[in-house]
Formats: sequence, structure tokens, C-alpha cells
Amino acid sequence: MEFMEPNSEKLEVILVGDVDEQQAKGLKYIKTKGNRSLARNLGIAASKGEYILFLDSDQYMPKSLLLELTKIMDQNFDAAVIPEKFIGLTIWGRASAIWKQAIQRIDQADSCLPRLYSRRALEKIGPFRSELTLLEDYELYLRAVKAGLKITLLKSPLIHLEPSHITDYLNKGYTYAGSLSRSIKALGIKNIMRKYSKAPLILIEALRSSRGIFLKLALLSLLFIKFIGLTSQILRRLSER
Repeated sequence: MEFMEPNSEKLEVILVGDVDEQQAKGLKYIKTKGNRSLARNLGIAASKGEYILFLDSDQYMPKSLLLELTKIMDQNFDAAVIPEKFIGLTIWGRASAIWKQAIQRIDQADSCLPRLYSRRALEKIGPFRSELTLLEDYELYLRAVKAGLKITLLKSPLIHLEPSHITDYLNKGYTYAGSLSRSIKALGIKNIMRKYSKAPLILIEALRSSRGIFLKLALLSLLFIKFIGLTSQILRRLSER
């Protein structure tokens, strides 16, 4: 989604992904089956405005956030960090939401990343690295910090709906684990370690926030799934050598 004019509510919405004309419902769309980084880069290239906001299919932008964005467009910032409110509709979704909210509370500096960039900023630091499917937004953020971009923090959150079924987390964990080696190469082991250095504190906070033994067990199960996915990919790569 892109803001056509900084001081108005006129928007250009571009859908990028495995969509068709019927799903787009009259909106501009780009059909692709590429990963998230590639999709965002295609959206950047097709857009025309000064500011570009990246939304995933499981995110919703409330009117309060839209109003806040339109009010600050004249402040000449390069990027905006938008906090997220995670919502789960099942026990698995609630467990995942609790984990992610705990990440934001404990490690806001490395978990709340810019989702809105100015076009001039992206022209300066470059687009997303299209080979990355994990931590691609963090890698872009590190480039933004290195370039000394002016980054502002917003108050209104995005709404992020968590997957409902355990199979969604199994598939996601396996896919992300498979791309970990590329992310480590792109970001460097030092940045990866910093990104995950507060995991024990986050776990304590997440368990403290979980009400009931079943929710705690669901949370621990999701973390175990991530660990298994990572371990399986490491073993697979070792066996290929």
C-alpha cells in the first residue's frame, strides 16, 4: 500500500502475490509466486508515491494508524516503525500472539522494525534482498541504521492475525529454518546473535503472560516446533556435504 500524496488520504493500493483479477476487485495487482522480499520489490517498482507501506496478507491497518500516518507525512522522515497488536483466534494463535507481544515488550529495539519507508530512503539503501525469506525486514533495517536514516516511532499499531492451526506453524517453521543459512550469511552471525540474545527473557515474559496450563503448553509446543524445524534443516545440510 502506498501513499500518493503526503498530506492527503489518497492511496494507491497494489496487491502483489498469487492473486487474480477477481480477487483484486478492481485494485492494481501484480501476480507472482515469488517470496515476500521479491513481492515487496515488485510493489516498489510499480508504485509512484513518496511513501510506501508494506502490509502482509495477515495484517490490517486500522483507521487510527492511517490518520496518524497522514498527519506526520510533512515531518520529512525516512522510515517509520509501527508497533503491532497480535491476535489469535485459537489456542495456537493465542500462544503465538503472546510470544510475539512478549518480544515487543522485552526487545523493542530489534523487534519493532520499519514498515513504512520513503522512496528516497529506499533509493539510498536499496530494496529488499530477494533471496531472503527470513529476517529480510531486519536486514533492510540494519542498512537503514547504517545509512543514518531518520526513523520515527508511531503510536497506533497494526493488527496482526496469527495462524489458527498447528500445521501452519509446522510449515512456516520448516520454511524459515531452510532459509536460515542465507540470512546468517547476509546479516552476519553477530547481528543474528544480537537479534536472539534476549530469547530467555522473552520466554519468561511469555510464560508469565500465559493464563492457564494449556496455553503455556501450546506456547512451549510452538517453540519446540521452531527448534525441530531448525534442527532438521541443519542436519539435512550437514548430510549434503
